[in-house]
Amino acid sequence: MASSSSSERSASTAARVTARLDKYQPRGDDDDTAHFLQVVYTYLPVDGRNILASNIVSLNDTELFQFQKHIETALLRPMKVVGGKTPAIEPSPCSGVSDSVEDLLSEDYSSSNRRQSQLRRSCLSRDNHRCVITGMWDSDYKDRPADENATSLEAAHIVPFGLGTFRDGERRSNATIWQCIYRYFPVVRRFFHQPEEDINRLDNVMMLNPMIHKEFGRFALILEETDISDRYRPKIFPNFKEGYMRIHIPQFVIIESHDANQPAINKDLLALHAAVGNILHASGRGEAIEQILEYMEEGGGDIIARDGSTNIEELLSLTSLSLLATNSTHLAPPVEDKNIRKFKAGFSGAENAPLNFANQ
Repeated sequence: MASSSSSERSASTAARVTARLDKYQPRGDDDDTAHFLQVVYTYLPVDGRNILASNIVSLNDTELFQFQKHIETALLRPMKVVGGKTPAIEPSPCSGVSDSVEDLLSEDYSSSNRRQSQLRRSCLSRDNHRCVITGMWDSDYKDRPADENATSLEAAHIVPFGLGTFRDGERRSNATIWQCIYRYFPVVRRFFHQPEEDINRLDNVMMLNPMIHKEFGRFALILEETDISDRYRPKIFPNFKEGYMRIHIPQFVIIESHDANQPAINKDLLALHAAVGNILHASGRGEAIEQILEYMEEGGGDIIARDGSTNIEELLSLTSLSLLATNSTHLAPPVEDKNIRKFKAGFSGAENAPLNFANQ
């Protein structure tokens, strides 16, 4: 009976969301607010969907437009992009959000600093010196079978490493991002901003083949939980670039710890990653972000249209100004801060690859 009642409530909530979004009046042909919010609602966990639903039905059209920008800039872009500057964030029109951000700002937390070498050793032991997804052995492991595939494995973060590293001036933006994550993925709140825990907590990291790491970081590959405990289904999206790696990805993956002293990979964090991946793909926002990043990787010289049609605000919210190699007639050159290392205009493995610095 409880299950039936829960299903009825869920159906009723979904109907209210759809009814509200059906009434939304788009600002123009490129305004996909209603579609985007419907996609977000579809892939959030149940508790997150309930919160999102209450937000959607309480906002007018102007607020809904601002709200969808907030979800994109405070949740999707930070998870997708790691650059030299926290993306510009649209404030939420929902009540209580500002207070939640202030609460996070009042907590005593700092950038992640756990030694990467220690994290890697623990992760290798837990994952049996193998790639969690492909099963390839770490090439440095002495006891690996000589006749099986091996490669130099990388420690990949599920929730991006970049969200745990920030400069003092980025503290408020960082808190706003985490507030959005906690609001729509409430279970995640207990894993971070806790004493002795940071983004480098072991259950937020897993060993991956470098090419798989790159695709996982781009959200071209996610792990979806199945009805069988500990069994996951790798889901590959069309933007998966490393085509030759497909043959090494099995139909199912078992997530478990091979070291009794180390915690298994966190299933709630994998669910967060999977939800964001599904939203990025189904909404089309992931493709839009990648198009801009690809322009930048190619040099960025033509990224600013001469006819003035380029949305400068969108570009600047994705990365730091210093990454935009633009014509001086369109933007003044950025002021160089010699106290901050300069980032290369490249985003390989953007979600969680080691940050890539250029020598000054």
